[in-house]
Amino acid sequence: MIGNSSEINTDSDNSSLNPTHSNPNLPSTRQSTATRRWLAASHATADLIADVAMCSSDMAEAIARSPYAPRLDSRARRGKIALIWPYKTRQAGGQMDLSAIYLHTQCQTDQDFVGAREDAVISRRIQEAALFTIKGDPNAAGKSRHTVFLTASPLDAMAAHKASHGADVYAISTPSIPRWLIHHWTHAGKNRIITIGLTESEVETIKDFAQQAGWYGMVQRIQVEMAEHESSAGTHEKAPHRAFAWNIICTDGVSGLKKHLQTLSITVYKPEPVESGTGRTEDPASNKVQRFLQTAQPTGQTRTDRDHWFDNLNAASLFLDESLEKATHLHVAGIVSQPGQGKTHAVLSQMIVNDFPEMLVTPTVNLANEAYTKITEMMPKNCDRTVRLHVPRGPDTCARYPKVMLLQDANRGPYAQACKMADLNDSIPGDCEHAENCAYLQGLRLDSRAEILIAPHAAAASDSSLLSWVPEPVMDAETGEWENGESVERLVTVDEETPTATSLTLNHKNVDDNISTLVHWLSKPTWIRSRVKGSLGKEFTEEKLQKNLDAYAVFRDALTALNTEYSKWRDPEKSRTPIQIRMSGAWRDFVDAYRKLPKELTLMDGSTLAERPVLNNGKEASIIPKQWMAALVEGLNDRMVWIHNGNLVIGKEGGLWKNFMNQGGQNLDASMGLTQKAIISHRADSAVYTIPVHQTHLAEFQVIDGQQHGKAALKGHALPSEVRQFIAAWKQMIAAGGHGEAAGLVHKDIHDLMTAIFLRDQPDPDAAIEKALKALEKKNRQPGSKDWQILLRTLGIPDDPARARTQRDITVDDAWMLGHWGKDDRGHNRWKDAKAGFCWGVPYDPIEEYQIRYAIHRVIMARYGIDWPEWDGSVTRGQVILTNGGEASITTNFPLPSVPEARAFVLDSVNAQIAQGIGRWRGVRRTAENPVDIYLFMGDFPVAAVGHDHMLPNIEYVTDLGSAMAKKATKEVSVMQTIAELSPDQHVVMEAIREAVNNAFGFDPGDRLGRRVARAITNKVMAYAREHHLSLQEAAKALVRDIQDRFLPDPRAFPETAGYYLERLKDRGRWCRMFMGTGPWADAAQAVLDMLYEGTFTPEPPVAPPG
Repeated sequence: MIGNSSEINTDSDNSSLNPTHSNPNLPSTRQSTATRRWLAASHATADLIADVAMCSSDMAEAIARSPYAPRLDSRARRGKIALIWPYKTRQAGGQMDLSAIYLHTQCQTDQDFVGAREDAVISRRIQEAALFTIKGDPNAAGKSRHTVFLTASPLDAMAAHKASHGADVYAISTPSIPRWLIHHWTHAGKNRIITIGLTESEVETIKDFAQQAGWYGMVQRIQVEMAEHESSAGTHEKAPHRAFAWNIICTDGVSGLKKHLQTLSITVYKPEPVESGTGRTEDPASNKVQRFLQTAQPTGQTRTDRDHWFDNLNAASLFLDESLEKATHLHVAGIVSQPGQGKTHAVLSQMIVNDFPEMLVTPTVNLANEAYTKITEMMPKNCDRTVRLHVPRGPDTCARYPKVMLLQDANRGPYAQACKMADLNDSIPGDCEHAENCAYLQGLRLDSRAEILIAPHAAAASDSSLLSWVPEPVMDAETGEWENGESVERLVTVDEETPTATSLTLNHKNVDDNISTLVHWLSKPTWIRSRVKGSLGKEFTEEKLQKNLDAYAVFRDALTALNTEYSKWRDPEKSRTPIQIRMSGAWRDFVDAYRKLPKELTLMDGSTLAERPVLNNGKEASIIPKQWMAALVEGLNDRMVWIHNGNLVIGKEGGLWKNFMNQGGQNLDASMGLTQKAIISHRADSAVYTIPVHQTHLAEFQVIDGQQHGKAALKGHALPSEVRQFIAAWKQMIAAGGHGEAAGLVHKDIHDLMTAIFLRDQPDPDAAIEKALKALEKKNRQPGSKDWQILLRTLGIPDDPARARTQRDITVDDAWMLGHWGKDDRGHNRWKDAKAGFCWGVPYDPIEEYQIRYAIHRVIMARYGIDWPEWDGSVTRGQVILTNGGEASITTNFPLPSVPEARAFVLDSVNAQIAQGIGRWRGVRRTAENPVDIYLFMGDFPVAAVGHDHMLPNIEYVTDLGSAMAKKATKEVSVMQTIAELSPDQHVVMEAIREAVNNAFGFDPGDRLGRRVARAITNKVMAYAREHHLSLQEAAKALVRDIQDRFLPDPRAFPETAGYYLERLKDRGRWCRMFMGTGPWADAAQAVLDMLYEGTFTPEPPVAPPG
């Protein structure tokens, strides 16, 4: 297709693969030509279709009435009548716009296009093919709706649709399948691609495209017939017949085409259910266990990267002080030291002896208070340096605090008309009548006079007045008047991580409300007049007013058009894969209108920063944030705007980071990110200092238990099993450390559930319980809800916190020792004396979110002179990652980027959060008297990845499959899980279940367990499914849940699990009657238990020695 000289194309040099102009955001000349030609075409009658397509009148009549009917071209094509079909590419908004047309004349065998067959996506190097689409019937019977046909012509596409009504059919112009379409196939459960009329090389390209985008399934190619074709030089050549399937269906009918497809089908790729090893092929069960037990392997290397580390905290502290002194002579310095080294204390000591204005910013208000208390205690009596703690707004400092809280609750800055700040340049004053006596504004003036100022991160990012020091006024000796000195920029010391890049996420309601309110006020000339007068004062003129009215009329129309364009993405399914927005159409009009707004009226509130909103006083008024509009303009200009899951995502540089890099200072962080290190190190006047010390008395164990414990395990039917496993591990930690001495970092969903189950009857001084209950309510899991009752009933936990604590032997102190990712992994020392610790689950976000973050960071890095390659979101599972400084490797099933820089970015960001969390146990300050072991239930994630372990100690990999009984039990329970996971489309027959079980777990067809047990289970499950009107899949899941919940304990629940398990299997009849009663359901459970009994107590046959 690409580069095939025998193709009939108006662009013999393949120029239609790219736009012909320099601006990729505008339609190309060829696209415009195709559009005009399609619009000029007329309706094609059935007789005309029958003549040109050489088909029966009945088929032609059906085509003429169908949604995919061709049109009659207004021009002759090489002297012949031509039918044309539209080929489309996806544009901003999710709609498919015409990009090219396909022409077909009588007896034509090759492709013939006019227009652009590909369209640029992210860059000129990444193109997407134009498509002609026929959607399948979603209610069609059989497996056809899981199939995708790719053809080389619309005629073959219509033939494939006739043969398989349920399949989606696409006639493609090139093998560059759009990435969004491949993701759609994945989400829709498409697991087979069949190509018709495409060459071997084209199909290989398609396969590579699909697999790089994360699609997993079978690829089949129908052999291409060759046909004589007259080239442009007049010679006859062999070329692929692009409409051969259409010819067959016209002559032999649908049955003939189906037979042709079956006969000439070649399997290009088929997912293997079993990985083959070297030498003989092992059975699936053995392979599965081997892969499981060999996830982490030693490499035989010895790490040497830590030979220079400090052996004790005192030596490290001396080097930390030396590094801080050197940092005073640099523009920017990064100080990387592990949690607990005392870096905050050290930097406060350095500030006392410095002679320039400084500012220390901390992550939270509480940490700012602690730092202020420390420095005031440390300062000598004769020290002439002034120190002040910035006090945020509160009921005691702000008379309009309720309005401030209104703004904060709406995720907007607490400014604008909520506060009058008339001393700021180029701003429109607010209307607060308390401004003259405002304690907060008076505090800001005092803040500006202090040589050392301590404030939280949020204040430094938003209050520009805090970034400068203003000396005390001095009296002029001659005039006797007081004069203010010139302000001096402070050096900024940032304690803990501050992001180099952030993003704004707005949903459709945000945008609708903001734009509709703003359009409402911009439609009022009297309101604009008052605003212009207030801004210009004596310089107001009618001419300037008219200039504003004209400019804002254009801006209002641009906003309306932008909202209309964005509303096309209301369906989240359209943007499950991030869609990058290009500056074209309504988006470009908005940017142009915004940039032409007059300076007299910027719609800014009482500040100089774009992050602050406008709050109007009318009844119909709402908060109008300027932040996202200014950020949207910059984001569109820098290609940092996406639509993802229906939301508008706008990337921008972090406010605090920008201030820090502009003014200079120090960044203290135990797990400084990859981007921060790269930017600081890239400057000639800056440096990064690392102060590493061995953590001898902190040990880490990563539990490889065959599960990932990811966020997917917290959904639907998987939740009870995950919670049960978590409680079992939690109780083991409590047994190891003692009540109130075992701390844990877990997913927020689990944290909220444990809080509600065990603590909701306790006092709630910090509103932690209230927040957990609100979070559960958003997911319909709050106490009393149906999901809540089902969960507790499944787990066997009473719906009373006191009884639940008694039953599970969990105390109030135990429950308060749990924290969750995203909140409790930074900025506290509560667990510094805990005797045991564990982390449950990896704080790993969907790969699409990392794709957006990487793209934003890539733009920000380029601003500082660092180039990163593009990453289109492609991932690979099963990557082997070196860990522990190269001493070990781990094969991870987590989806990691295929681009090395993007993979490093993801590993570094995830492991930085994990390292910060583990730092809460303060390993550097542990001694032989209070050591601590941290257990990581994180599946096979490479926590200790080389270059991204953030100075964590070596990790020891352990597995809980310690005995033969545990191995067999795990294997047999997995059999039940496989039965529960059967596709509902599989035939409800014994062979289907038996085959799935045997393929996955090695029960051979002749095995005395496989056939007999599968038949017994299938019959009973079918009976239960019919009785309760369920599918086989749902009925099998119910059986598995009942057996696991009522009969079999979790293998890690308590030390005596093995004996408990075996005793119940031996007396399985009695236990089954006790828990399951009688009837078909109990019979099915008995069959499963029989299988487990024989699998556990029957010795495995010995393996014959080689040879």
